[in-house]
Amino acid sequence: MNLLHEHARSTAELFASGDPDRFDQVAWWSDGESSGPHLRRDAHAIADCRVLMPLPVGDHMVVFGEIVRVSTRTERRPLLYGLRRYGKWAVA
Repeated sequence: MNLLHEHARSTAELFASGDPDRFDQVAWWSDGESSGPHLRRDAHAIADCRVLMPLPVGDHMVVFGEIVRVSTRTERRPLLYGLRRYGKWAVA
């Protein structure tokens, strides 16, 4: 699971679009131990998970998992999305 940083809105929009070639349009890597592609340039944090249970809900698939490894890039703040708007974490 890639948690995007505040400057990765275009990547968030690309993945939300459902474009079948989205992984060809962003830089990603896998180290052989990761459970999926890491978007290192666009991620604030990355969580590798073990899938426990996929569950169909309406026209979506909800996937429950157990986190087995977390990588963070603390120099970047997370990208937030809510109420149909993007935002960033405010510095106190």
